[in-house]
Amino acid sequence: MSSPASTPSHFDRLPTELLKHIVVLVHQQDQNFRKSGIGGARVTNPSKQRKRVYDSDYEDLEPPRPVLTNGKFSAWHGRGLYAVSLLNKRLRELCLPFLCPVATAKQFASIFYRFGLIPQTILDGVQRIDLHTASLSQIVAAALALPQLPLVDTLEVPVLRYFTADAPHIAEHSPTLSDTACLATKAFRDRASRISALIIHNEVIIARLAEYISTFADLNTVRSLEFRNSDSTLFDDSDLDFSRSSSVRLHCLTMLPSLAHLDISGVVADDWEDLLNDTSRWPDDAQFQALQCFRTEAWSSWIFSFVEKCMPCLVKLEVIFPADPVNVEPFVALPSSPTLHHLEALSITGPPCAFAILAQLTLPRVRNIHLTFISFDSAATLDCTTIVPPDTLFARRVALRIATPPTIRLENVEVFAKWCERHDIDLSWTPGSRLAVLNQPLTISADDAGMSNTADAVLDTLAWACDHGKRLRDLGDTAGLRELAELVKPLCERRMIEEM
Repeated sequence: MSSPASTPSHFDRLPTELLKHIVVLVHQQDQNFRKSGIGGARVTNPSKQRKRVYDSDYEDLEPPRPVLTNGKFSAWHGRGLYAVSLLNKRLRELCLPFLCPVATAKQFASIFYRFGLIPQTILDGVQRIDLHTASLSQIVAAALALPQLPLVDTLEVPVLRYFTADAPHIAEHSPTLSDTACLATKAFRDRASRISALIIHNEVIIARLAEYISTFADLNTVRSLEFRNSDSTLFDDSDLDFSRSSSVRLHCLTMLPSLAHLDISGVVADDWEDLLNDTSRWPDDAQFQALQCFRTEAWSSWIFSFVEKCMPCLVKLEVIFPADPVNVEPFVALPSSPTLHHLEALSITGPPCAFAILAQLTLPRVRNIHLTFISFDSAATLDCTTIVPPDTLFARRVALRIATPPTIRLENVEVFAKWCERHDIDLSWTPGSRLAVLNQPLTISADDAGMSNTADAVLDTLAWACDHGKRLRDLGDTAGLRELAELVKPLCERRMIEEM
């Protein structure tokens, strides 16, 4: 009896649940690609990197441009979701909710949205609305669109006088603008309970913070607050009695009882350091009991003592020390060793001297440590054995991730790796720095620090290609091996030229 004819396999015949899983995996791969720095998206100065503390899965409003190498390679890397959405109708429907996680107010004022040309499936995937560069009419359009955006929980807003105590004054001179602002305010307040995260741009007077936030969100439900691009101090005295201390002004932030994520790294806070250096003005520890994640700039190691006292339940801490060597205070020993009882993730960005604080910290629950180096000397040499002070002790196995500028020459890498292994530390290096090393310009000087880094990166990449080729052969992955062969072909051609 002959066997039945086999049914041709087809991508569209896969179960819907499996296709959903494939779409999610492609989406995650796109995000990892964008964060890796491939294709010119790399942030050269880590202290300037803008991240959303509450959820940094999508940092860019638009996907990166396709990167072309030899006319074809990586043209869709970072844009895999768009490629998958073009395969067939079923995949298109599954991809639509992921294509626009962040929308601008301008998009809701366009005729495409006003005439209902945007599929509801795309609107169902919008999670954040960016209003900070919008006009008042565009902000109104976005506010009126909120009922069609079920997943929106984050607003990126500017500080506009229309939504502050100055609104009555504006109404006297421009009734039309006042009526428009009132329409937007009502639309936002009707959906205020859904908004759990705010990103505030430009100058904000801290005394009016609660008043301004209440325009867009319920004070009791705000879980994330971030300040960006502020040219003034967060602790602005312009609207307060000068006799009030910074600690009292900091108390304004505690009007948000559910606040779990706070990012003040985008604020130029001159008296923030004055507050850190004067322990008598520190607020009571009960004021930040709900805070779990905190991101800030600092000029001294006193920030860790401040966190120990005022933010006792903190789980994630990110501290950025300045890149300006003139203003860096010596990282002197603290009078006592700060103990951060609940901290699980610690990120420090700064010059090499900033990491000496690790020896003074007691971190009983820490699991992840991320160190990002800022170098003042483009041709500096870093002895890896000095990254972590030798007397540093961790209570459990720690994942240590290190990012260094591509121009820094690394010494004693193997010695440091063995030290980490002996101390049960899982060491890794930021992958984006590998590509940056290969792209850096080299001089004709044999002493150029970049030459050694470039040579190491080339050898490391070739070793990976060798191991990867063996894995592809063992797995029988013909397509993967063909792709690798195409990438290695220019090297083979170069070898033939050299041997002629």
